[in-house]
Amino acid sequence: MASLISCNGEDGFDPDSYPQKWQLVKMYYGMGSSELTGDELDWQENYILYENQSFTKSRLQEGILYEVTGTFKYVNSDGDEYLELTYPADSGIISNCTEEPVEMLLVKSDDYMIGNSWLACDGPGLEYKRVVAE
Repeated sequence: MASLISCNGEDGFDPDSYPQKWQLVKMYYGMGSSELTGDELDWQENYILYENQSFTKSRLQEGILYEVTGTFKYVNSDGDEYLELTYPADSGIISNCTEEPVEMLLVKSDDYMIGNSWLACDGPGLEYKRVVAE
């Protein structure tokens, strides 16, 4: 068992296996002075990435479930890897400061990504962990 995990990276996930489920685990405002986790989060959210480069984003906020779909690709910028999510139209659950239907998440490891593009317009920073897809 240990050898299987070590072959798939330190976190146990194969970065090339799909579907991938990424769950919002932390939200912070400003320079991290206010952090929310678990049930304290303003909303519950996840992404499911599929092998055909499509994804579904789901957000549960105030008892209402919102879902949108789109396509994704990985891009490199200044030595960092990003997950670029493209939506067919603008949506209230796209985490960015523009009306462009694109969202960028910084890939830190096989099981950790951050979305900090909202910070530029006084929105929250978002942290996601990869969890076992159901």
